[in-house]
Amino acid sequence: GVGFSGAYFIVPLNAIIQSRARPEQVGTVLAGNNWVQNISMLGFLGLTIASALYGFSSVWLFYLIILISLVGTLAYLRHGLRDLLQFTLGGLFRMRYRITHLSQEEFPAQGGVFLLGNHVSWIDWALIQLVVPRPIRFVIDRSFYEHWMLYGILKHIRTVAISPRRSKEAIRQIGQALQAGDVVCLFPEGHISYDGELQEFKSGFALALRNTDATVVPFYIHGMRGSRLSRVSSPRSTPMDFIRGRRREVIVNVGRAMHHPDALELRAQVEQLREECLKSAAEGA
Repeated sequence: GVGFSGAYFIVPLNAIIQSRARPEQVGTVLAGNNWVQNISMLGFLGLTIASALYGFSSVWLFYLIILISLVGTLAYLRHGLRDLLQFTLGGLFRMRYRITHLSQEEFPAQGGVFLLGNHVSWIDWALIQLVVPRPIRFVIDRSFYEHWMLYGILKHIRTVAISPRRSKEAIRQIGQALQAGDVVCLFPEGHISYDGELQEFKSGFALALRNTDATVVPFYIHGMRGSRLSRVSSPRSTPMDFIRGRRREVIVNVGRAMHHPDALELRAQVEQLREECLKSAAEGA
């Protein structure tokens, strides 16, 4: 239990350290991290030796370790809950889905980015986060945001709630987030597709882009139509597929950055990404 919990703590933490550090500083950051760990280990070794030399019980060391671990865990959950959820859910989803990431160019490393694309399943948010290297703030329906089981987590990871009656407030929050340099994801279709096809894009996203220098990055998710998490269920998808180790093929195609497109321009670009997904799926088959 201790070994599993330690690995569950340290593996995502080290991955975060490496992914968030600037490329030219990765070596320095990792060296500093190892230095801190070694100093901590030597410090506890010294305390253990001192306890033995002076005849103290070593039990107090275990209580000290528990206290330090508790404080560290609380700090980790406060600042790294999003990354821990991504690590956990990412592992679970990859057991069920074989995800192929297509990218037209390198994702912007900094600055405000507005991710806009199709919406065909209940887990599109997770699929796009798995291929985007930066934390994403998602825009979701207020009814889900205010659910008593989800509210605390969604608020902690700074999700933006939207509803027809309070859309202006959501647009203002999105604009502020983009101007602050965050990555925000919105599904401009407004709902999960009922037939799996690309729907009309609402133009409200353009209002959030006003007075910001954020870029728009389109995306298209292919392969979730017909899954049990979409609105177009398929008899070919059964629980036995998971038991037998069969994974659904999913392609997430992230396009090139655009500057303040309108709804028609954006939809045309997403449609082009769709064609590329179909071509890639045909070549893979």
